[in-house]
Amino acid sequence: MVLYQLRLVLDGDPSELSSLQRVMYRVAGPDGVIEATATRPHRNFAAALWARPPAAITVVLSSADGVGRVLEEALLLDPPVDDGTTYEDVDLRNGF
Repeated sequence: MVLYQLRLVLDGDPSELSSLQRVMYRVAGPDGVIEATATRPHRNFAAALWARPPAAITVVLSSADGVGRVLEEALLLDPPVDDGTTYEDVDLRNGF
C-alpha cells in the first residue's frame, strides 16, 4: 500500500490564528477517517499524518471563546505524479 505523509498548516493573518485554540484536520480516504489535532498557533497549527489518495480534507476550527467553525470546502488530496524524483520510498515497518 502506498501512503503519503502530509503536513497540514493554516495560512492566515497571525492575529486571526492566535484567536484559535485548536484545529482538527479530518482526512477521509479509502481506509476511513484519520483525525489530527493541532494546538500551536505559533506553528500555524501544523499537523503531520499519513494518508492514501484519494482523500478529502476538512478543517474544524475552535476558538478560545468556544465558537467552532468548519471549513466547508474540503480540499482534495491530489499528489503530483511520481517522476522518479518526487517521492521517497520509506519502509514504515522499520520507521518507528
